[in-house]
Amino acid sequence: MKLHWVELENWRQHTKTRIDFDEDTTVIYGPNETGKSTVLEALSRGLFDKSNTHAEAIKHIKPLTASGAVTSTVRIEFTLNKTSYRVEKNFNLRNGTSLHKIVGEEPILLDQDDSADGQLIQLLEADLPSTRGSKPSQWGAFHW
Repeated sequence: MKLHWVELENWRQHTKTRIDFDEDTTVIYGPNETGKSTVLEALSRGLFDKSNTHAEAIKHIKPLTASGAVTSTVRIEFTLNKTSYRVEKNFNLRNGTSLHKIVGEEPILLDQDDSADGQLIQLLEADLPSTRGSKPSQWGAFHW
């Protein structure tokens, strides 16, 4: 699997952040408490959790500065087995998943919501998590 980019919206410290991954190596660095681990958490939640999860940790991903309920979103574009995909997951106020296949430059919708979550888990050769969230042991080869 090759990660191309990740975008976070309303995800802890990240109001709107995009990280493009280099062909060879990407280093995420910065002072303590600036959101480095949050990016890794968003990647794992975006790939392995259902968007309708009831995991307690999901309630805590909205920004501390947000008053009231907000939607926290993660978008990830990646290539797996020579096919490019884009997944978008929304948590909290509005939840939902969309899975796209990238053909040329155009994203083609493959599936949405529960069936998109299931198709993504199948693509990643992982185990479908419970509504309480995923665990590294369910992440297939990614739990290494």
